[in-house]
Order: sequence, then C-alpha cells, then structure tokens
Amino acid sequence: MTNDDKRWLADVASLGCVVCRNLGYGASPAEIHHIRTGQGISQRADHKKTLPLCAPHHRT
Repeated sequence: MTNDDKRWLADVASLGCVVCRNLGYGASPAEIHHIRTGQGISQRADHKKTLPLCAPHHRT
C-alpha cells in the first residue's frame, strides 16, 4: 500500500459511517469497506473504491 493509499483510507475513515449518518445517528467511528463488484474473493480490491462503515454495519 502506498502512502497515498494510506492517506486516502484515513481520510475516508474520518468521515464516519455513511449508514449511521444517513439514518440520522450522526458521525460514528468507521472501518474501511472495499467495494468488490465483479471481483472474486481472493482478488485485491481497489483502495479508491471504498466506503466508511461502523463495525456493526460493516459486519452485517
């Protein structure tokens, strides 16, 4: 992972969970969820195609 990727992921995570925010709960700490449309499970996901999700929304 490059330094640019690390900065990008940190910036995305700092936004807080998009689901909680859309439900009106406000900002909550977020994990990075990589969007894997059209990829197999063992393929590396693009770091630029990510969403910030809290742990409960990321794991359910």
